[in-house]
Amino acid sequence: MIIMALAPGAINVNELNELNDEIDTEYGHPQEADGTEHLSGILSWQDDAWDASWTCEGGLALVTESNWQDFVNSSDTDLHDYTSWAINLTEAGPYEIINAPVGTWVITAGLTCTDDTGVLRSAGGQFGDDMLNPEAVSLEGIVLENASFMLIEHGEGMGGDEHLFNCDNGTRIAFGKVNNEIQDCEDGSDEQQYDESGNETNWFDCYGGTVVWVHQVND
Repeated sequence: MIIMALAPGAINVNELNELNDEIDTEYGHPQEADGTEHLSGILSWQDDAWDASWTCEGGLALVTESNWQDFVNSSDTDLHDYTSWAINLTEAGPYEIINAPVGTWVITAGLTCTDDTGVLRSAGGQFGDDMLNPEAVSLEGIVLENASFMLIEHGEGMGGDEHLFNCDNGTRIAFGKVNNEIQDCEDGSDEQQYDESGNETNWFDCYGGTVVWVHQVND
């Protein structure tokens, strides 16, 4: 799942209207983009690493609560028909949407950027910062001004070993695939393992020297 993100700095109402009308054809949209609801917030990149000099593309989407897991499990090439509404975004930072549709939605966003050194970097997140049980927001006759959340950087394509997870058998996978209820390491070490009594048996070694259970990674 890769979703999308937005723009800081000065942006006038006309620019916002143009931005809101640029609907990404990758997505299906049961709702029209000319809604009446207003929401805004700040999309912060993990560790404040994003820089305005990066070249980025992405978007912010409103996903129906019942279809959230399908959205999470989808690939980049899926049509995402369960996404009800989305706009294109090109930067991290403050965003403002002035014509979102009425409904109860999971607010999610993501960006794929090329940084100043030419390295591809991607990040995504959702309002409430809980991918397994995201907070759904009801947009109906309200102005939501605190829809802020962090974009967590994905492991693939990051150009550094620090973004990779070492399986117990020596292979490596994208760090974002750890503890996602899918066994990506052949030995299963990227998911929590248990003994016959239900006790955890594998853990993750943090860079700082501490350890946590695998079920706590990426939570």
